[in-house]
Amino acid sequence: MVSAATPRGIEVYAWCMQTMGLAVAANRYDLTGLDDSALLAGTRRLIGTSNQVFADLLARLAEVEARGMHRLRACSSLYTYCIYELRLSEDAAFRRVSAARLVKRFPALFEAIAAGELHLTGLLMVGPSVSEFSCKRTEAVALGS
Repeated sequence: MVSAATPRGIEVYAWCMQTMGLAVAANRYDLTGLDDSALLAGTRRLIGTSNQVFADLLARLAEVEARGMHRLRACSSLYTYCIYELRLSEDAAFRRVSAARLVKRFPALFEAIAAGELHLTGLLMVGPSVSEFSCKRTEAVALGS
């Protein structure tokens, strides 16, 4: 839910960047004014945020498919929904739909993605060999059990 204090329109970008502690340039793509440490720190923070957003995206795509909500938008599959409604390329749609289905089956993978321990390519590579047993074992090792 958006509160009354949340900025609107074009100000959202600057507000988000400041919230993450990142410098905001007059032109968001002109980073020449940033010193080296600010540039590297900001890049690392953005990657961390990107990993978390990606895990959230996969969760939402899986839920859209589980509820059949893509059909409300006249799309016969989640794949076509991703292409026509979300404007993803065919390759990006295929990869994200495959990943969403995998993490829906093995929710422990969400945290590994959000933490940056597992990326999309790695997820799709291990996907065919993931089982309930291997997922629980990996989770136990990660938790130090």
